[in-house]
Amino acid sequence: MNSLLCAVITLLFAAKPEPVASFVHPDAPGKLPIIGSVAVVLSGIDRPTTRLLEDALTINVLAESIRVVYPGEKEIGTERSAPLKPPEFARKIGANCLLTGNVIARCQVCSRGQHPCTSEGIRAVSLSLVDLAEDKVLVWALYEPDSGTGAGAIAQEFVRFMIESLKMPEQKQKEQK
Repeated sequence: MNSLLCAVITLLFAAKPEPVASFVHPDAPGKLPIIGSVAVVLSGIDRPTTRLLEDALTINVLAESIRVVYPGEKEIGTERSAPLKPPEFARKIGANCLLTGNVIARCQVCSRGQHPCTSEGIRAVSLSLVDLAEDKVLVWALYEPDSGTGAGAIAQEFVRFMIESLKMPEQKQKEQK
């Protein structure tokens, strides 16, 4: 019971993940209406954590009414292998943009040389949205989340950051009023 109470309190007071570094290309504002379709492909050694973050990003992008061509709705929550060359793969399946990045797992047990891993989590995540037609990074962010921060929170925060960065400057001002 005490551990459940501690978990609830931790979730209630957990700060949303903030990027420790970020970049928005000068051409990014105004791209939201013409973003087209997106492929979400991440890399990382811890495949289950990487797939989970991929799924969370996909769901958050879909929630913004942006078409996602990979993973497809039937592939969410399933085991799938990562394409070797994400930009080429995304172009081949007809994506206009690629949401990509690298996931670094946090594993306190393995870092001490003990096995098996039981303390999985995300130590760092680098995420970017690439305009494939122009071969340029529109939005990039690096997260180094607290140990209790899950893939869902990181995905939600990055997609919020991405959407805000891609809006027209006038649209941002109207929403702030």
